[in-house]
Parts: sequence; C-alpha cells; structure tokens
Amino acid sequence: LAEVLAEAETVGLRDVFNRCDTGGNGTINKRELIKACRSNSDVAEFLGLPSEIRQEDGSRTAVEHFFQGIDADDDREISFQEFEAWHRQRSSTAAAGASTASLAAAPAAAAIAAEAAEEAPVAGGAAKDPGDYDDFEDEFEEEEAPPKPAPAPAPAP
Repeated sequence: LAEVLAEAETVGLRDVFNRCDTGGNGTINKRELIKACRSNSDVAEFLGLPSEIRQEDGSRTAVEHFFQGIDADDDREISFQEFEAWHRQRSSTAAAGASTASLAAAPAAAAIAAEAAEEAPVAGGAAKDPGDYDDFEDEFEEEEAPPKPAPAPAPAP
C-alpha cells in the first residue's frame, strides 16, 4: 500500500511539474513558474505561492526566494529531481509537526493530476498551449537594447 501511495504521489507531483514546464524541456525557469502560478491557482496553492504576482507588493520577492530555495545547483532552472527533493523535504517537515500546510496541499495535487489526465492529448503529457506567453506582463519581458547611435560622419578631406 505504501508503494502505491508513493507512486500516486510521484505521478501527481510530475503533473504539477509538467504544468509549470510549459517549454517541455524538463526544467522550470522563473518565467514558467510565474506564468503557471498566475494561470492556475491550484498550482500556486500547492507550491504555497500567490497566484497574483507583482513587483510592488512583495509577491515577486516571495517567488524569487521560493525558486532559489529549490534550485539547488544554481543553474536558474528547477529540474524534476530538485522539485521532488523540495517536496520530500516539505512533506517530512510537515510530518515532523513543524507545518501541516503542505499536507493540506495533497488534495490540490490530486485535483491537478486528475485535470491534467482529462486535458492530456496523449498519454503521459499535459496539454500545451502555444500561446502561453501571449499575455505575459511587460515586467517579465526581455528588455530591448536601446538603438545604437548613428555613426559620426567621416571628416572631410
């Protein structure tokens, strides 16, 4: 029974991870994490993050701290192994009595897994929306380089 529960938990965790990994490359970057929290409040709740993330109210700082806490190798991406290690640590902390909040998130993970299974176009993968970044706010867009000044005219001979 314990093995079945552990496998179900891993499947649910993988579904949450895949919802965040919109690029499908096996890692989550900050942009993907923010987008996932904004578009799916169940994911935000499971991760313990706000679904409304803004620079002004400190919610962006909370996401930064969360991300840096999981990104063990400091490569600016969260692998599934790092995500799973974070979840195990959170679960063991809760089991030790330090927090029950992570245990309360388990039903959310199950709901996310069920919804992902319904939406998946093929077995084993969550549906991907190619327009995922279309409505992303300007504060997270890449900054454009300022235009280069025109070269000075050559001196007259």
